[in-house]
Amino acid sequence: MQVYCSLLEKLTCHCFCFIVVLFGTY
Repeated sequence: MQVYCSLLEKLTCHCFCFIVVLFGTY
């Protein structure tokens, strides 16, 4: 997942991670 984040960007990765956490919590 770290490589994927590096590929996109810190901002995009943050959003992606946020979505994952949101779904995980939901």
